[in-house]
Amino acid sequence: MLKITESDYPNVIYMEVDGGVTKKDTDEAAEFISRHYGESSEINVLAYFKKIQNVEVGALVKGTFVDMWYWNQYEKIAFVTDDERLKKADSVADYLPGLNVKEYDKAEMDDAWSWLSE
Repeated sequence: MLKITESDYPNVIYMEVDGGVTKKDTDEAAEFISRHYGESSEINVLAYFKKIQNVEVGALVKGTFVDMWYWNQYEKIAFVTDDERLKKADSVADYLPGLNVKEYDKAEMDDAWSWLSE
């Protein structure tokens, strides 16, 4: 399940993954971003991965297109997880221009919020 909501901080989206992610989840995420931020607002994201499994192929494709569509709006993304496989995401971001990504352990959630709100 993918949950996406506004946070208490301006232009910071909270995304939580707990289990599988479906194409319906990513469709709803795209709609949420479009409805709340349009095509011009700067967006920061706290992506909290509680548990990830069973990600549908359609969700991966849709997620990629959502990311490309809103690419110029992303400023910072904080990955919060204790999953070692996902911790490599911030090293991939070194090759993605204009995107500032940091990884945090679950115990560092407050640090992630602080960084995003700077």
